[in-house]
Amino acid sequence: MHNIAMCYAQLEMHEEAISWFEKALKLYETEFGRDHEKTISALMHVARQYFACDMFDEAIGHYRRMLTTKEQILPDSDETVILLIFQLFPCTSKSGQNEKAMVWGRRFVAVGETSDLEKRLIVKKGMGNIHAKNKQHSEALDLYLEVLSDTKFLDQDHWLHRLHSSVVYDIHRLYAEMDGDNEAIQDLQRQREMISQVLDSDPRAGAILLHQLGHVYARQRMQHEALSLLEEALEAIQCLPPDSELISLKRNAISGIADAHLKLYNNQAALTYLRILVDSEEDAGWKAGAMIRMAGALEQGGEFEQAIELWKQVRREEERKSGVDTIDVLCTARKIGSLYLRIGNTKEALRWTEGTLAGLRRCNDPEARLQEMRTLGLMSSLHWELGDLNNALSTQRTCVTGLEVTLGESDKQTLGAYFDREICNTLGEVVFIASNSS
Repeated sequence: MHNIAMCYAQLEMHEEAISWFEKALKLYETEFGRDHEKTISALMHVARQYFACDMFDEAIGHYRRMLTTKEQILPDSDETVILLIFQLFPCTSKSGQNEKAMVWGRRFVAVGETSDLEKRLIVKKGMGNIHAKNKQHSEALDLYLEVLSDTKFLDQDHWLHRLHSSVVYDIHRLYAEMDGDNEAIQDLQRQREMISQVLDSDPRAGAILLHQLGHVYARQRMQHEALSLLEEALEAIQCLPPDSELISLKRNAISGIADAHLKLYNNQAALTYLRILVDSEEDAGWKAGAMIRMAGALEQGGEFEQAIELWKQVRREEERKSGVDTIDVLCTARKIGSLYLRIGNTKEALRWTEGTLAGLRRCNDPEARLQEMRTLGLMSSLHWELGDLNNALSTQRTCVTGLEVTLGESDKQTLGAYFDREICNTLGEVVFIASNSS
């Protein structure tokens, strides 16, 4: 019966295996007694098959029975006792008994060096997952980072790579959840020190974690700290043999560094990093976004003519990707028109704005009507700049009416357009009175 059960187990026909192992178990219990080694061995096989069938409560019952028998004659440091404690951890964890799982996990880890290192790392990672589910971010991070640090004592193999990837993913997920966790945020400096240790033992994992921690700082508006971490991550990435994941990570780090510089008003430094993204031949996917941020930085610095030329490049890229009369292309054209107005080139401003309006009226995109109203606001400003008060007021009235229909009377944009219209009315009356007085 035992041999038949083993065949079913090897074929992963677990329910059939359970049936035959239980028959063998009853036979051994009758012949040898409940605590005999053959009985315990059969019980171990039954428990494993229950676990394979996701019947965790049944598996727990069998493992507890075995452990109770062994504890009476053996210490926790015994190999069999250690194995049973190890098996009880995933059983209780997968059955949702997290508090009990933590008890088994702590007991297993407390055995120390006697237990197998790989199993200790698996248990620590599982305990970290339980802490993460309970929103105990600091405790979870401590365990994850311990696992990464301890992997340097393992042989380099495929299993180790999977463990690294899994723990790094867990930390990445945890960092994404940390924004509202003040206690974990306050603990960032200690986490950075631990990640620096990981960087020594596993440069790839360390670089990934430095990069992720940098973005946590950035989301907390701690730009100086974010900049330092992202620069350290970039330096570490550049020392590693490139592959598709690292190339993407490198671009992301450069982008994050540029963003930090922009928020610190270091526009020239930001432009340097954004230019790297624009000129990159490794990954062209960052080019358009980088050009848009470069144009914004130039505009912020009052370099409007350079910003205009860059926005024109952006528009050509957008046209190449999506066609002529698309929302993105037309909104970029409007942006160019508004910048021409800022430098006093009303002729070019009018040409680009009129072209935008014509394109939006041809566009079938559901957003086209709203963008048309926004463009009419710009056109009204142009008419005013050109001294055409009647057309300025008429265009602004059309803009207000369109926004009332599109967004509603109480929308912020509608109210803004309404105030602009009232300003036009007031200024028009002032000009009328002044001309009559003269």
